[in-house]
Amino acid sequence: MPTGAQVVAVEPLAEMRAQLEEVVPGVEALEGTAEALPLEDDSADAITVAAAFHWFRRDEALAEFARVLRPGRGLAIVYNLRDPESELQQELSRMF
Repeated sequence: MPTGAQVVAVEPLAEMRAQLEEVVPGVEALEGTAEALPLEDDSADAITVAAAFHWFRRDEALAEFARVLRPGRGLAIVYNLRDPESELQQELSRMF
């Protein structure tokens, strides 16, 4: 379904990139990591991370997100469950 948006995925594993491109036509899947995004500065309107942020080196990933996001644009970190005891959840709650 056309959305009018350009969707780019970043994934370190070739097998996962190939599967994504097969299942979701029109999505560009680039080799990279959250800590070293293969994107230009100020080039993204949004970054979405679903159930994966805990695998990232947090400070490096957040610095990369800030580098590639256009000013005033957004970051969505999505999990299925909310854990109020989680240090990450507490920090995100304070920030947002």
